[in-house]
Amino acid sequence: MSISLIGKVRLLVLLLFANPAFSDVIFDGSLGINSHLQGPQFDIDASYGQLRGNNLFHSFQQFNLNKDETASFFGPDSISNIIARVTGGESFIDGTIRSTIPQANLYLLNSKGFLLGENAKLDLHGSFYLSTANQLHLNDKIFATQLGQASILTSSPPSAFGFLDDGIATVKIQKSGLVVAKDKMLSILANEIDIDGGRLRATSGRINLASITDGKFKITSNGFDMENPKFGNITLKNNATADVGKQGTGDIYIRGGQFFLYKSTIVTNTEIGTNSGVIDINVNSLHLDAGSNIESRAFDINQQGNNVIINVSDTTTLMQESKIRTSSLSRRDQAGNAGNIILTTGLLNLYDDSLISTTTYGPGFGGNINITATEDININNGIIQASSKPNNADSESGNAGQIVIEANNLNLFGNSGKIDNNTLGKGQGGSIILNVTKKLNINDASISADSLVGSGNAGSIRLNTAILEMNNGTISTATNSVRGGNITINSQTLLNLNNSRLTAKVNGGFGNGGNIAIGNPRFFHMQDSSIKADASGGNGGVILIVTGTPKDIYNSEITASSETGIDGGVKIDGIYNVDVTALPIDFLDASTFIRQNCAAKTGTEYSSFFLKGRGGLPNAPDDLQTYIPPLKGMLLRDTIK
Repeated sequence: MSISLIGKVRLLVLLLFANPAFSDVIFDGSLGINSHLQGPQFDIDASYGQLRGNNLFHSFQQFNLNKDETASFFGPDSISNIIARVTGGESFIDGTIRSTIPQANLYLLNSKGFLLGENAKLDLHGSFYLSTANQLHLNDKIFATQLGQASILTSSPPSAFGFLDDGIATVKIQKSGLVVAKDKMLSILANEIDIDGGRLRATSGRINLASITDGKFKITSNGFDMENPKFGNITLKNNATADVGKQGTGDIYIRGGQFFLYKSTIVTNTEIGTNSGVIDINVNSLHLDAGSNIESRAFDINQQGNNVIINVSDTTTLMQESKIRTSSLSRRDQAGNAGNIILTTGLLNLYDDSLISTTTYGPGFGGNINITATEDININNGIIQASSKPNNADSESGNAGQIVIEANNLNLFGNSGKIDNNTLGKGQGGSIILNVTKKLNINDASISADSLVGSGNAGSIRLNTAILEMNNGTISTATNSVRGGNITINSQTLLNLNNSRLTAKVNGGFGNGGNIAIGNPRFFHMQDSSIKADASGGNGGVILIVTGTPKDIYNSEITASSETGIDGGVKIDGIYNVDVTALPIDFLDASTFIRQNCAAKTGTEYSSFFLKGRGGLPNAPDDLQTYIPPLKGMLLRDTIK
C-alpha cells in the first residue's frame, strides 16, 4: 500500500471516529466491567457499576447516543441516585436516556462537556443533573469525574458540585426537548451553557441553569450557595424556552456571568398550588434581544403569580421588543395576583419598544415594579408600565401595581418612551415614585399615571431629583371623568420645562382635578409649557410651587380652573427647603388652602399679584416651630402668559 493511500485510510478512520454517528456506550472498567455495550438499546444494569447504600455509581469511557438509540439504567427500587461519569471525552447524545428505577435521580457528569442533538429526550422518574463539574461532593466525600483522581464511593447523598481550574467545557443543547417528571428538578450546571432552540421543562418543579468555571456550587431550597465562584456564560437563542409548566407553581433559578437571550423565553405559569414560585436570575450582565421574554403568568385559584427577581452586577439591556413582565390573566373571581418584578442592576438600557411591565386583566391585582440602578437608566423608546386592563370598563378589575425606580441619572427619550401606570376599568391606578440622585431628563417622552376609561381613579406621581429637565415631555395624572391624581416634584437644583406639560387634569365628568406640588428648585424655568390642574364638572385642583426664584416663565400657562365647578388655585412661595413630600395627600384643598382675597371675578381674564402671608398653608413638618415672620410670596390666579 502506498504512503499516500495509508494516509488517506488514516484520515478516513479519524473522520469516522470523530463523527458522532459512530460513537457508542463503553465502560472504562474503573468501577466495574470494561465492556462495549451493543445498541441500539443499551441496557445498563446495576451490576455493571458499584452500589453504596442508595447510590449507584457508573463510569463510562464513552457515553454517546444516536437518533433512535436508548440508554436504560436498571437497578433495585431502593436506589435514590444514579451517579454516572464519562471520562473519555465530550459526549454526544441524540437519543433517549431512560431509568426504570422509581424516583431515582440521575447525575450525568462529564468534565469535557456534552452536545445534545434535536432528538435527545429524557424518560426518568426522578430529577436530572447534567454537569461538567470536576467533582461531585457527597457530604464530606468527593467523587471525581476524571480518572487518575482520588474518589470515594459513599452512601451519602450528593450535596455540591466542584469546578476546578477555570474550566471551559460546554453543555450545548441543539433543539432538544428535555422534560423531567412532574415536581422534579432539571439542572444544567456547566462552565458554559449554549441552548440553541428546543425546550427545557420541569412541570411544577424547578429548573436550574448555572455557568461556573471555578468554585464550589451547592443547590439549596431557595437558590444556590457558592464558595469563591468564577462564572461563565449562558446563552438561549433561536426560540429556546425554559418553563415549569402550567399545572402548579414552579421555580427557575439562573446564575452565571453573561446571560444572553435571543428570540427565546423564560416563563413560569401559576394555575394551582399553595405557594408562589419565583424566577430568580443572578448574573454579571443580562442582554435580551429580538423579542426575548422573561415572564410570569398567574391564572386562577387565588394564587400569587411568581415574582421575577433579577440581580445584575453590571449592565442590563433590553432590545427589539424584548420583555420582562408579570401578569394576572384570568377574569374569574378566583383570579390570582400578578407577581412582582424586582430588578437590581448597575446600568439599565431599555430600547426599541422593549417593555418591563406588570398587568392584571381581571379581578387579580397587578404586581409592583421595583427597579434599582446603582448607575444610570437609559430608556429610548422603551416602556416601564404597571396597568389594570379588563376586557371592558364595567368588568371587575384589580388595582394596578406600584412603580418605584431609583437611579443615579434617568434619561427618558423617544415618542414611545414612557413610564406609565394606568387603569382602564374599575381598578385603581397605582403610584409612580422616582428617586433620581442627579438628573431626570425627559425628551419627547412621558411619565403618566392616567385613568383613561372606567371608574378607577388615577394614581399619583412623586419625583425626587436634583435636576428635572424636560423638552417636549409630559408628566400626567389625567383622567377622563374620575378624580385626577396628584403630582409631587422635589427638584433641589433646577426645574426646566421647554415645550412640556405637567398635567393633573380631568377632561370630563365630575371628578376633581388633581393637585401639583413643586418644591425647592433654585432655578425655575418655563418656556412654551403648561402646568394644569383643571377640571370639567368637578373642582379644579391646586398648584403649589415652592421656589426661591420664581423666574423665567415665558409664553406658558399655570392653571387650576373648572368649567362648571369651583376653580382651584395657584400659589408660589419664595422659600427654600420645604419637604413637599411630607405634606398629607389632601394638602391641596381648593376650598381651604388659599384665601379668596381677590375681588369678584368678571368675564375678563386677568392676572393678579399679592404680597401676603402663607395663606392658610401650615408649616411643613420639618420647619422650625418657633415664630417666623410671615413669608412673602405670590398668588397667581387664572392664567400666566
